Amino acid sequence: MASENFSQFFFLFLLKHRNKYKSFPFTTQKGIMNVYLGELEELVLLTVASLDGNAYGVSIQLELGKRCKRSITIGALHSTITRLVEKGLLKSWTGGATEERGGRSKRFYDITPSGKSSLVNVKNLRDELWDLSKIKLSTVK
Repeated sequence: MASENFSQFFFLFLLKHRNKYKSFPFTTQKGIMNVYLGELEELVLLTVASLDGNAYGVSIQLELGKRCKRSITIGALHSTITRLVEKGLLKSWTGGATEERGGRSKRFYDITPSGKSSLVNVKNLRDELWDLSKIKLSTVK
């Protein structure tokens, strides 16, 4: 019931503010493209940004596990990363081969300007929704 109320509230909020969020939630470098950003996608983008140039599959998985206190399979993570790359929100490059990896190289990821813009849009929307909500965090125990 609560999720239905939130979904209705969220829809009405976006409808009311459609001019402000007309490209909600995101635009890409290839032009305007309406894209939905899921929770895991948002968490992956934030984690890649926080790893500052040292983001690769396992480091992202470990950081997410530590911060979110939940286990994410490497397969689910790679599917999410692939979607973010396809949306133009992440870019990737191949690092050098290493002995510890048996001569294989790592694929590193970094957030694109569109990815940063997307995170700003999501944060602004969430902040506005929190401000409009009736929940007073100081009273929650």
